[in-house]
Amino acid sequence: MNFIAWNCKGTRSQDFSQLVMDIREYSASLVCLFETHPNKGYAKRIIKRVEFDGSFIQKTWGHLD
Repeated sequence: MNFIAWNCKGTRSQDFSQLVMDIREYSASLVCLFETHPNKGYAKRIIKRVEFDGSFIQKTWGHLD
């Protein structure tokens, strides 16, 4: 089982989508992308862009949505 955990600082950059697509080459069974300060709406847009099955958002603690 391949597992990738990535603190993906800079998800608003234009290179982010390409980097996520490059992750697919590793055929990972589980991918965790961590972005520490997005609001809920932006996090949903990230999930839509990466197009992984079974994606979800874990609510942040100590930050407003």
